[in-house]
Order: sequence, then structure tokens, then C-alpha cells
Amino acid sequence: MASQHSSAGVYTKSNDLSGYGARTKTTVVGTVGQARQGPVNKRVNPKDDADFTDIFGKRDPKYGMMMYCADTISSNTANAHYVRLVNNAKYAVCFLTVDDMRAKVQKLSLAKNTVNGVVTGVLEPSDVGFLPTDPGIDNVIGAFICENPGEWNNSVSIKVSSSCPKGLDPVAHRSKYNTKIFQIEVFLGYAGTYSAAAETHLVTLDEYKDEFDVQYLIEDKLKNSKYIRFVRNDYMVGSVSFVSSAFTFMGGGEDGDRITEDQIAEAYIEHFSDPEELAVNLLVDTDLSGHIVQRAMQSVADKHINCHVIGNVPSDQQSVNAAVRYRRNTLNLRSQNMSLYTCDIQMFDAHTGRKLWVPCTGYVAGVYCYVDNTRGSYFAPAGIKASANMRILDMRYFYDQDDRDALTDAQINYFRKLPNNLGTALWEQATLLDTPSAFQMVAIQRLTGYVLASAAKTCKIGLFDPNDDILRGYLKEMVEDILRAIRRNRGLRTRNSDGYVIVCDDRNNTDDTIANGDLIMDIILDPTRTTKRIGVRFNINPKGSRATEFVA
Repeated sequence: MASQHSSAGVYTKSNDLSGYGARTKTTVVGTVGQARQGPVNKRVNPKDDADFTDIFGKRDPKYGMMMYCADTISSNTANAHYVRLVNNAKYAVCFLTVDDMRAKVQKLSLAKNTVNGVVTGVLEPSDVGFLPTDPGIDNVIGAFICENPGEWNNSVSIKVSSSCPKGLDPVAHRSKYNTKIFQIEVFLGYAGTYSAAAETHLVTLDEYKDEFDVQYLIEDKLKNSKYIRFVRNDYMVGSVSFVSSAFTFMGGGEDGDRITEDQIAEAYIEHFSDPEELAVNLLVDTDLSGHIVQRAMQSVADKHINCHVIGNVPSDQQSVNAAVRYRRNTLNLRSQNMSLYTCDIQMFDAHTGRKLWVPCTGYVAGVYCYVDNTRGSYFAPAGIKASANMRILDMRYFYDQDDRDALTDAQINYFRKLPNNLGTALWEQATLLDTPSAFQMVAIQRLTGYVLASAAKTCKIGLFDPNDDILRGYLKEMVEDILRAIRRNRGLRTRNSDGYVIVCDDRNNTDDTIANGDLIMDIILDPTRTTKRIGVRFNINPKGSRATEFVA
């Protein structure tokens, strides 16, 4: 295998021979969508469900479905990465000023940003700036802007006051404390005098450190704020003594327009394409499902050794005939690293106190993560055991036997209601590869990706060492350790087989290969095939027979 790359590295390739006669502890998930709040167009990895809500706010269907899908994903992995997108959303802004720079006692003021008398926000933080020709520019200290855009900004209020110690009058005793240090309090949903601040910051306009070497410069201090940032007016003339206070509600924050499929597709490509930056192994379609987004996701997965796409049949196309048309005519994608799922499911949303229909892909990703954590990524993410932790209230469609056969023939996986009150389960594990191959099964596709990714990581240690029998034997033994663990966990066949063969010797490392700087390791796997159909046969003994007999 001659690599197309000239730089040093471990390069992998899988050969599909199936058409011819180690457990993963944590799954790395990536998804894109809208949210109430949170950083825009940046990957964010919340620590847990509470951290997710703290960053992105409470769930609400007006912001799409990513937050609902995340509820199940974050419950099953601590390594999920979310990208929030907005479209023409606005940041709330307010300006901090003084009445007279020359006055001995200066009066502070906070005012919302207005245009022609109308409170308005800005589309970008860079839109907040100052010019020496702006009216009253000499008395403007700077501007506060919310940390990220959206209507949530309008629930924020700010109070600026002196740092006067308790028991002293801020004006009469201004010689007894540092009037250059002032206090910023940030409130959420301010309801009066007794409201508690969500954040409090002691800051200065100038470089200042206390006896513990703590920096008080306002720009540096507010980098730690979850809610606001500060933009300084460099054209301010004079010095400010903070002996008064000012308060205002923020205003002008807007959610903007619905994000587009093109925006989502571009975000997947921008944030998840580079495996050296983030080796994601599950991409989950959670918002505004469609072929544009799913094709982009699949192209991103191709750039990774071990990455699988969980796609969703659009909500308005989940009847059997419509779903099959979508898969074959609209999406029309042939891929072994992508699977398609249906249908929407109903859940109870504690944030809004109501039942909602949501895409099934969040639950599907939860099943993948659960299987990875408890069994291994080489087990099928389907079936009763894999679906044990799902909490599904209802399904938009109930597929009968003929429906299930048609969906299976079209390589569409689905949720089904089990008989005898056994609950709901994720059924089938088909990829979108449409030629006869073992890679038509998710478990085998992900087993291969896991082995290749693990081998590539392990073999990096051999780069730049002499390409001889010692190195080849050493690397082979390390990869064998990976495969033995998989075999012990039932990922490889053991009956009449070792489950794998590794060739890394003179047979595939010729003089020409070695001279070219390449070391070749061939791995042949004999994966455990999942049980797709169980046949139960009933035999009645012939008349007069008293022995139990088996008829083949």
C-alpha cells in the first residue's frame, strides 16, 4: 500500500473481502443546531446535563431540536461536542458614561443602545466601536455587550457602583478607599432590590494588581463572565472616580431567523473535518434534517478513520413509501459510514412541561453510546438489550411486518413497538452501502474503524525507527493485544478460527517497500456476525414413536 502522502505518518486502508466467498469507553459525538444561548459557531463540550443547560439555556422547540437530542446524548457520554448556530441574531448593548469628566463628584449613567429612538442590538461584537467624532465621545467610558446573541440578552441587567466598604459613604469618605476600583453586578431576571446577582466583579479601567498579584483590569476580569463583555472607548478624555452607581436592563437582543441547511452543512465541515483537531466517531443529525446536511456529514466522516453518521428521515417523509423514496431518490447516497433512521418519537420535556415530538436520532445516538460503554462498538447498536435505557412515550408511526420488510430492504433502520408490552426498541443496523458486503452492518463497519484507529494510534511509536524484523514484530504484538481484547469480548469469531491474522513481515514488506520508507501491516479480521433472524421449528414425533427425534 503506497501512501498518497509524502509526510511521515501512519496511514490506514480497509479492503472489503466480505463480498467474496477492545471496547470503547467513551464515544466522541459531534452535532450542530440552534439553542437559546451559548457561544456561536464554536465547538462546546459540556461536562454533563447541568453544564449543558447552564451553557445553552433551557430547552424550547422554537430553537429547533438539537437541545432535545442532546438530552439523551449527554446522558450517555461526557464527550459530546455541540455547535450553536444563529442567523441574524443580535447582541444587546448598553453604554457606560459620566455626566462631566471635570466634576469632583461624577455621576455614572448606563443607557441602552438606540437608533432613531428605538432600542436595538448589534449583529456582531465588532459593530460596537467609537469614533472621535461621535457626539459626547469624551464622556463615554465604554460599552457592555452580552457574551453571545439572542433574546436571552433582554433578561440581563447590570449595576455599576463604587467599591466603597460597608459603613462608609461613597462620596463623603471617598478618600478612605480606592475610587478607581468599581463593582459590576450582573442580574438575570431582576425583580427588585432583593434580587441576587448572578455574577459580581471588582474591576478597574487601568492596569492594577492587588497584594495577591490579582489583575483588576476590566477587560481581563470580564473574560471570565458568562454573560457580558466590555468594549473600551479609547477616545475618553480624563479620569473617572467611581463614587456613584447606575443600573439598566439590557435590550435589543434578538434570536434572528431560522438557520438554513447550508449553514448547518458548512458548520459540520468547519468544525468536525480535521481528525487531528478532534477525532469524532459519531456525527448526529439533530436539526433540520435533509439531504444537503446529511451529504455534508458523510463527506466529513470520510475524513476520519473511525466515524459514523446517524441520519434522520425528515419528519414529513416518515411513512414507509415516503421514507423509501427519500432514501433512494432524494438522498441516494451509497456509504458504509452512514445509517438512516426513522421515525420521530414523543418525549416529555420537563423545561416546558409538555410532550413533544422530536427526531429519533438523539435516542439512536444514546443507544450507540450505551452499547459502546457497556459492550463495545463492535456490538450492534440495536435490539432489546441495547434499547433498555430509552424512555419513549410514543412513536409517530407504527410499522407492521410488511412495513418493516420494506424499510429493511431500503436499508432504513427504525424504532418498533415490541409485542407483549416489552416496550420500544431500535431495530436493524444497516449502513447505506448497497452492495453485498459485511460493511452493510453497522457493527462490522465500526469494528473495522475501531481497529484501524487503535492500530494507527499505537503504531505511531514506530515512526522513524529502523524498518526491520524487530520493529515489525514489536508493532504486530501491540496490535495483537488490541485484537485479543476484542476477541475476548466476542467481537471476533473463535470457532475454527483465531478471529484475525496479522501479516507484517517480508511477505508484504519487500525491499522496494522498505526503500520507499513504508512499513506495511495487513490485518485480516473474521468478525462475529450478528444474529438477524432466529428460526424456531416445532417437530411432532411420528405415530408410535416414543423417542424424542430431531428432523433436520
